Amino acid sequence: MPRNLYLLRHAQAAETQQGQQDYDRHLTSHGLREAAAIAKYLKKNNISIELIISSSAIRAYTTAKTISEGLNLETDIIQSKEVYHGSLKTLLDVLNQQSDEYKSILLVGHNPYISYFAEFLTKENIGDLSTAGLVMIKFDIANWSDIAEGNGLFEAYIDNTLIDAQ
Repeated sequence: MPRNLYLLRHAQAAETQQGQQDYDRHLTSHGLREAAAIAKYLKKNNISIELIISSSAIRAYTTAKTISEGLNLETDIIQSKEVYHGSLKTLLDVLNQQSDEYKSILLVGHNPYISYFAEFLTKENIGDLSTAGLVMIKFDIANWSDIAEGNGLFEAYIDNTLIDAQ
């Protein structure tokens, strides 16, 4: 049974201010436009998202929320501190634990791990995702627990700067 995973780096965030924690950084106005552009792209291409899992950092959650609203999704966004600190093993564990009722999941995280994770799953040389960069991966698996290194089929990398040009 095909399953679709969409890995998204959060949209552009403001620089850390003096005394501010990295975790508390907000999106810039450009970042909000990037997230909205990804939502518009997903909607225009009839890409269905059944579950969103996001780092609980403000910039990632705001990206996820903007996309959810742009797609008029009624599903909750799962916020995860594990995704914020997301090593490859941690990100894999988060996905492996998801309910098999979902056929498509959007995971919103941070570089460098979200980029590493895309390469780990597909064995493709994708490089660093741009802000609001989206990697689309298809799996021919029965369960999310079957996701493993190299068993994902790389479908596309949507660089948000290309969307802006359309």
